[in-house]
Amino acid sequence: MFSLGVDIGQERIDYCLYAQKENKNVLEGSATNDARGFDELWAALIQTGYVLADMHVYMESTGGLENRLFEYLRDKVGHAFILNPKQVKCFKDALFQDHKCDAIDAQVLAKCVILPELKNNLKALKPKELGSFETMLKHREFLVRQRTAAILRQQRL
Repeated sequence: MFSLGVDIGQERIDYCLYAQKENKNVLEGSATNDARGFDELWAALIQTGYVLADMHVYMESTGGLENRLFEYLRDKVGHAFILNPKQVKCFKDALFQDHKCDAIDAQVLAKCVILPELKNNLKALKPKELGSFETMLKHREFLVRQRTAAILRQQRL
């Protein structure tokens, strides 16, 4: 089994492909955080010669920066997961990785495959339409709350 850990930044992504059977990192690198960079990452993965259908992808939630890459890789491999930053920090501490470096973060994320209990806490994969619908629903709820608060303020005047 292979796992890809991706640390996502505003401008670039750092990645690490970890082979669990061999217990080693087989690919490390970085690319830009855009469609061109995603294609470069995919091309690098294909060049490894490994069966990518068995690959799991782990990335840390970064407030939305991860969404484009998440959808891109989910469409390619189907096993893409967004992790809670607290989970990643605890796992990083358990590996005695106390340095803050994007490349190290990608390595830690790639090794998340060794945590079987983590599977219960992963963000479930959703079709694009359902994710968009949930986003619109959250915005609607926010607007309804704002409108209600405005009406109540107006009634007090």
